[in-house]
Amino acid sequence: MTVHKSCNNDYSSFEESSKQDIAKYCSYATLGWVLQRVQEGLSLSQEAVNVTDSFVKDIFERIADEAARLVRSSKRSTLTSRDMQTSVRLLLPGKRGKHAISSATKAVIRYITGK
Repeated sequence: MTVHKSCNNDYSSFEESSKQDIAKYCSYATLGWVLQRVQEGLSLSQEAVNVTDSFVKDIFERIADEAARLVRSSKRSTLTSRDMQTSVRLLLPGKRGKHAISSATKAVIRYITGK
C-alpha cells in the first residue's frame, strides 16, 4: 500500500488515493504486447484483454477477501503468506491451486534472489 504525504492522517482521502493507485496498476492491457514478445504473429483483441483483466481482478479480490476472512477468524492482525496460500487452496480447485502456489513460490524466490 502506498503512503501519500498529502493524506495527513485523513483516512478517507488515504483510502481513496490507495484505490486510485490500485486501479492504476491493476490493468493488464499490456498482455497483448507481452504476447507479441513471446509469440510473434499472435495478438489479443481489446475484448479479450478486457475479459482477462476482469478475470484477474476478480480472482485477486476473491483471494484477498478470503485471506482477510482467515485472519479475522483467527483473531490476528497480520496477513501472512500462509493465509494467502490457504485462501488460494480454498478458492482454486485441485491441481490449479497447487500449480498457482508453486508458481507464486518460484516467482517470490526469483524476486528475492534477483534473477
